[in-house]
Amino acid sequence: MRVLVTGANGFLGQALVARLLAKGCFIENQVITELVLLDLEVNPAYEDARIRWVVGSIADEVVRAEA
Repeated sequence: MRVLVTGANGFLGQALVARLLAKGCFIENQVITELVLLDLEVNPAYEDARIRWVVGSIADEVVRAEA
C-alpha cells in the first residue's frame, strides 16, 4: 500500500508522518510499503527506507503524476 502525505513539512503533516512511522506503517492491517511525502522542500529529518520525497506543489499536474 502506498500513502501520499501532502504538506509533509507542515504542522499536521509532520505529526501524521511521525505517527505513521511510529506505528510501523500499518493502516487497518495493511502494510504501507511506500510513504510518499509531497511538499515544497525536502525535510532531512525524515530518514526511512519507506519514504520517497516529491518536491513541488499539489496544484502542479506533473508533480501529481510523479507522486
